[in-house]
Amino acid sequence: MNERRHLEDLPRRIVVVGGGAAGWMAAALLARCLKQARTTVTVIEPPGQRGLGVGEATIPSVLRLLDNLEVAEAEMMRACEATYKLGIQFADWVRLERDSWHPFGVCGARLDGRDLFPYWHAERLAGRLLRPYHSYSVHWAAALAGKGPHAEGGSPISHTRSYAFHLDAVAFATFLRARAIAAGVEAIDGAVTSVSRNATGGIAQVRLDDGRAIPGELFIDCTGFRAQLISEALGDPFISWNDRLLCDRAVATRIPAARQVAPFTRATALSAGWHWTIPLTSRTGVGYVYSSRHTSDDAAWEELRRATGDGGDPTREPLLLKLRVGRQTEFWKGNVVALGLAAGFIEPLESTGLHLTQVAIELLLDLLPDRRSPDLLREAYNRRMTRIFDEVRDFVQLHYMLSGRRDTPFWQDATAAAGSDALVARLAAYDESGWLEDLLPEAFPDTSWFHILAGNGRLPRRPLPLALAADPERVQSTLAAMLRQNEQAVQELLPHGEILAQIHGPPAEPEVAAATAGRLI
Repeated sequence: MNERRHLEDLPRRIVVVGGGAAGWMAAALLARCLKQARTTVTVIEPPGQRGLGVGEATIPSVLRLLDNLEVAEAEMMRACEATYKLGIQFADWVRLERDSWHPFGVCGARLDGRDLFPYWHAERLAGRLLRPYHSYSVHWAAALAGKGPHAEGGSPISHTRSYAFHLDAVAFATFLRARAIAAGVEAIDGAVTSVSRNATGGIAQVRLDDGRAIPGELFIDCTGFRAQLISEALGDPFISWNDRLLCDRAVATRIPAARQVAPFTRATALSAGWHWTIPLTSRTGVGYVYSSRHTSDDAAWEELRRATGDGGDPTREPLLLKLRVGRQTEFWKGNVVALGLAAGFIEPLESTGLHLTQVAIELLLDLLPDRRSPDLLREAYNRRMTRIFDEVRDFVQLHYMLSGRRDTPFWQDATAAAGSDALVARLAAYDESGWLEDLLPEAFPDTSWFHILAGNGRLPRRPLPLALAADPERVQSTLAAMLRQNEQAVQELLPHGEILAQIHGPPAEPEVAAATAGRLI
């Protein structure tokens, strides 16, 4: 009886304004989690073109999303032309003709409950070790070998669920839409033209372009950079980060698929930013994220075409985007929660777009208010989401701060941009002994930070004392065992192309280009 009363206190109607991947992800998760409550979830989505499907990369948290939606991995992959992702290769970031890596998962293994890094660092300072930190990652070794995450009987990568996907973002939104509607979500085609406020300063209803009024108790703003509800209607201020992350434009397109589909994302530094390479089954998505203060749209498009070998085809149309870099002051204001681009945007260098939306919805489900809820739930949500966004911003800016590039005005300015107080303090502690303070699990773990720091040549002054006290023979023996285990695991992994063929069928012949695996050192 008590349980039923609590369910009846939940919002009677939740209205999601705007569709896309953010809106339909929210609707699908809300509908599944509230299926025992009498809550109607409504999505209002304007009709028309949803995007070009140039490809989007994810991080391993997306597997949790599939679990929560009870979606089979292969089903999603077939619907979204998806391929596997084991990490990111950063080409020309440290300096020209040098690459660094951010593989997923644990690097090697944890020793005495700690990341491998302090022990690796102690051995390196003692002159007993030359191999780079990332070379102990089985994900890195598998990426080099063109392997997928799965093997007959399982693998270390599949067992730890430390892999992700490249997918068509438009197809992913369509896939989520179908799951949401199957779960009972109401879909309305229309554009919101005005809102009516309630007595507490929130929103009582939204009015559509056809005159209909849609009331709700909780509203989800998924209206993209416009932030129609949280910003335009409720006046929440936007905090710009253009002084720290200089890239405020993107141009994207599609090029033919590679014969051998790489199981990793490539981010290649260019003169005024960087370009992504995201392999899908039928094509490759490419795009250039750049600073409008350092190049023009036309020049960026030409540079992207040269960089991707697409300069000879003038028929390919680019998608030009203006990026609103930063976040809202509050993510939840009144009875409005902002998700996706309406909440904020951090350039996709570490593939965090869908991830930030997902963790925001998961946190909202943890703190979902009912009619008796005090404001402290909203305040807790805003504190947590602020920390998550700010820490992801700091991690992305770290890539620029560590770069040795100074060959163009963009790189001179990007490497000199001031970091946040939290990032400066974290780096100061790391520079002393390799200690990383208070990292959030929803952002990036210590292993990810170690990959970026060590890969760019920034190492602490001294090792942690516990690493110095470890028996060197035991550490060396453990490191050697890690490499042997990785070699064995990679041998057992199935080739990426073979797994994709099992899921998608044989690759299509038309419009197939030569392999573009690039440098793998």
